[in-house]
Parts: sequence; C-alpha cells; structure tokens
Amino acid sequence: MTEEHSGDEDAVRAVATVAVPQAIPMVSVLGVDDEVLREMEAQFAALDIHVRGDAITISGPVKEVRLGEELVEELIMVLRSGHPVNAESVRRAVALLRSGADLSPSQLLTAGI
Repeated sequence: MTEEHSGDEDAVRAVATVAVPQAIPMVSVLGVDDEVLREMEAQFAALDIHVRGDAITISGPVKEVRLGEELVEELIMVLRSGHPVNAESVRRAVALLRSGADLSPSQLLTAGI
C-alpha cells in the first residue's frame, strides 16, 4: 500500500492493489453480475475500487483502504477453501472487520455449522 500526503492529516490517501491468484476465476471474486463488487463499493463508499485483469486496486482514506484490502484478501481465502462468496458474505466480513473481533472473516465464512 502506498500513501499520498497532502499536508492535511485528514487528506492522507492510500492506494493498494491486490492480485487475485490465477487459479481463482475473477467472476468468483466479483460475483455474478458484479454483485460482490457492488456490495464492496456500497460498504466502502469513501473508496474507489477498480478491477483490471486479475488485479483489484483500492484507493481512498488510509484506514478504509486497509480494511478494503483486508476484505479482498479474506474473500480470496474463502474462495481458496472452496466456499463461494456473495453480497451477504461481504456484509458479514465487513461487519467483522470493523468490529475488531479476533475471528477473521475467512474463519467465520468457512466454519462448518
């Protein structure tokens, strides 16, 4: 992640790029009709999220970029374990990340019930 400083502490912006492994189809990450991407954008209104090829680039306020980057990495872990992700997965993962809980979203979303 890179940070851009403009002198005003509230204006510090960051950019992070997450590479999606080639073994994971982008449609699995983004969702059918981009439902997962749209939910990420809804959950992180302060972020700009762009997808190009197998890379997801996230830019915006530093704290939100960190959360967005962690979200994408967690969703990739869920997909690697063989579980699908959808808009509800994103909502649950974001709530967990924002809560600061010890349990990671990938642990929650892949737990057998």
